[in-house]
Amino acid sequence: MGHKRWHIILDWILLHILVFSWCPSTCWAEIVKCNEPYGRYELDKRHVMTHTTYGTVEGFSIPVHNTLLKDRRVNVFLGIPYARRPTDKDHKEYRFRIPDEPEWDGLWKATKFGPACPQAPWYARETIPDFHEMDEDCLYLNIYAPNASSQQGTTHQDGWGQINRPLYPVLVFIHGGGYVMGTSQQFPGLFLAERNVVVVTMNYRLNALGFLSTEDQLAAGNYGLWDQVRALLFIKNNIRNFQGDSNKITIAGHDAGAASVGIHLLSPQSQKLFDYAIMMSGSDRNVWAVKSEGSASHYAYNLGLNLGCPTNDNYRLIKCLRQRSAMEIVNASSWIRMKPGEVGNPWGPVVDGALQGNIRSILPRPPKEMREQRRFQRIKVLAGIVEDEGAYFIPNYFGLEDGIQPAEFQNLIYEFVVERNATNQERALESLEFEYTYYEDPKNITGIRNRSIALMSDYMFGAGVDEVVKYHARYNYTYFYVFKYKSHYDYLPPWRGVAHGQELQYVFGFPYFSRCYSKITGVYPRQDYSVHDIEMSNYMMTVFTNFTLHGAPTPSRDDLKYFRDVFWPPFRWNNQSYMIIDNHTRVSFQYRQQEYMFWTDYFPKVSLKFCQGSPVVKIESEKMTTFMKTTWALVVINAILLIILLAFAITICRLHRQKDF
Repeated sequence: MGHKRWHIILDWILLHILVFSWCPSTCWAEIVKCNEPYGRYELDKRHVMTHTTYGTVEGFSIPVHNTLLKDRRVNVFLGIPYARRPTDKDHKEYRFRIPDEPEWDGLWKATKFGPACPQAPWYARETIPDFHEMDEDCLYLNIYAPNASSQQGTTHQDGWGQINRPLYPVLVFIHGGGYVMGTSQQFPGLFLAERNVVVVTMNYRLNALGFLSTEDQLAAGNYGLWDQVRALLFIKNNIRNFQGDSNKITIAGHDAGAASVGIHLLSPQSQKLFDYAIMMSGSDRNVWAVKSEGSASHYAYNLGLNLGCPTNDNYRLIKCLRQRSAMEIVNASSWIRMKPGEVGNPWGPVVDGALQGNIRSILPRPPKEMREQRRFQRIKVLAGIVEDEGAYFIPNYFGLEDGIQPAEFQNLIYEFVVERNATNQERALESLEFEYTYYEDPKNITGIRNRSIALMSDYMFGAGVDEVVKYHARYNYTYFYVFKYKSHYDYLPPWRGVAHGQELQYVFGFPYFSRCYSKITGVYPRQDYSVHDIEMSNYMMTVFTNFTLHGAPTPSRDDLKYFRDVFWPPFRWNNQSYMIIDNHTRVSFQYRQQEYMFWTDYFPKVSLKFCQGSPVVKIESEKMTTFMKTTWALVVINAILLIILLAFAITICRLHRQKDF
């Protein structure tokens, strides 16, 4: 007993020495020197330490020079392991398994990002030009915490009755990338953390390594989601040591990260691990969010075929896949084609209740069924989309920047119907024509292109998010936004509008980035920013931190209620109010309800998709012939134009040669 008591006392002394202790001048510090456009600049990094249940971690503190919030520092801890790290001997045995608790000996230096999970690198390189470090040992998280020396928060008492530094609400961000790409490094939380919240970002396993499933006990799947649960457990149990309030945790995500948030709202594994939720451009009810029954095992077998693994026995298949390198699996995955009727990527979450049991599973039943049965956390939710989500997803026709020809639009919706595996293709095509024809001027190629973008936006993102918002609005305060702001310096061409992911740069304060912060984080924004962009970033960060702090984007406090001169009312059934975020932010009502009801109610009925035993009603031969004739006519016209251009070029060259002689 005496030995145990002394052990507790020593732990208490060590904790109070280490919790965000500042080093004296003799301890390490680093000066980061940067050549900014306005001259040479120096930024000092200072040593900071804290304790976790698994050991001590060392990070650093840096000043964050937001022009609105001067003289603030943020404590940064990068690359903290939240799950057990595989060793060289057993790392392949950890593949396709649920992660264990972390463990490490001595001091963990959390001063650089951990490796990203294996993936195709192009997405991360959009903002991290030097992105290259990937490894299966990738389950790390990053913590950005306000420096407590001069800031306000909720004070708390430890077990010894001592008043400790304040606690701040916690914002956990889950990156997107379609379950196959992305890394926590892309989204540094520096500028959010200076606004009195603790920000946590995490890696999780991606692609087949994170979501392969044979739909049996040998490989049940959802490993990337189990990683997220393990990270949430680490945060819940340790965030107080980083001055985070474990009783006020908000989880947020974008794209696949938002769908993950939606699944955590349903999952028995995530109960009581968070208090509020934010879903950006995604939800568990989006068409790509969860794999349909039978599709996951289909993709697993195809991966096995691509890698020369046996596919007639799941045990031998998984054993073989464990012998392949991570990048072999990632590269082979890119050659797998989607099944007819499937949307998104081959890899994603599966319903695992029948395999694991309802209590031990991530997703016991399909999301629609669970929501209809009211089996979800009824907490406060903030959700939203951008105006032109589908701009990245329409077919890349030649001359798309000018518009889409009527014949190309007909081909687009025809291909859409065929790829969706609709049973009644003729009625499905007619319904799409009726809903998305540009009636104002059916031959206006710009208008047709915009309607094509709207079709993909509504189908892939808007309808699913709208459905989930309506479920939550029945039981708690729920807020919805549509982001319509486009920067004058936007790196995307004007015709793409406000495309998928455009709001993230403002939420994470990219307009405030300097070369020093890029040097520290490795993140380089893709464009320049104006004063208006800085103001929009300030607004978006305020909205997200307000929701994390108060559970409302514009709380009832008088000093915040009319931020930007607008009060943000909750989404309600009687008026379906939402916020338009633009140069002139304003409240509106019933966003695209006709289009969303088309996708959630009407289109599934008229297309008779997934009706077992129903005869397939093909598009009438005359209409199909028209499509084929139009397509070949365009091919022939382009070929003739190419021949004319070549002939013209040859003629010019001959004339020049004659002049030379």
